[in-house]
Amino acid sequence: MSADLDKLVTYIRQTLSDLGTPLTDAADEYASLPQCVIDAVFSIGARYESTENAVTHFCDRFGWKRDGRGSQEHTISEFVQVMLPYRNRWENMAVDLFNNRQRTSTKSGILKAEAVYHFAATLRQFQIETFADVMKVGLRDDLRSAIKKITGQSSGLSYSYFLILAGNLDGVKPDRMVTRYVATSLSVRSVTPELAEQLVRNASVSLRTEFPTLMPSVLDNKIWKYQRKQEELMTMPVQHGCRT
Repeated sequence: MSADLDKLVTYIRQTLSDLGTPLTDAADEYASLPQCVIDAVFSIGARYESTENAVTHFCDRFGWKRDGRGSQEHTISEFVQVMLPYRNRWENMAVDLFNNRQRTSTKSGILKAEAVYHFAATLRQFQIETFADVMKVGLRDDLRSAIKKITGQSSGLSYSYFLILAGNLDGVKPDRMVTRYVATSLSVRSVTPELAEQLVRNASVSLRTEFPTLMPSVLDNKIWKYQRKQEELMTMPVQHGCRT
């Protein structure tokens, strides 16, 4: 782990020039915790525009404020109560509440709307209702394990992203962008999400004496943006012509 961490920290220094800059698009913009659940589930393997539309559709449908932490906060129990009449009518829930019929996977996946319901019900079971509750529980392995038992959530990515959206600064979402970045830093073809998550978290600790605001969620965000930009550059069409 130590050698891998050293390689990752070196690569971070080589590729990221804004380590001391706070995030400008902080992940704590949602007004209530339920919006974080919707975003976390619908964003996996999907264009983010469709995720934003799902959140907006739900908020407009029930008159909930979408953004702005500190305003009236709706609880997870309120969210579950709204969805309860649609339990076992998942197609109707997908259309009526979220205007999104995406599934957690193309093979044997469930509707993401159903996954949202189970995710929220699990949070309520653990008595997590508000942003303050998330801050209290931190990185609970038992909660993570319970969420991962939901069909389509076994990777734990939605839970990791949920923590980030809820404002947990220790959250890291080891999606394909982050795992590819870590793999490149180690000069290997791939790494497991678990290893990527742990290395990013440890790297933030290692660098924090120099960059005090570089919490794991902040480093995760910077890595994700960098990797996405690199992949966009790789897919850009080659421009032919003469220089002028």
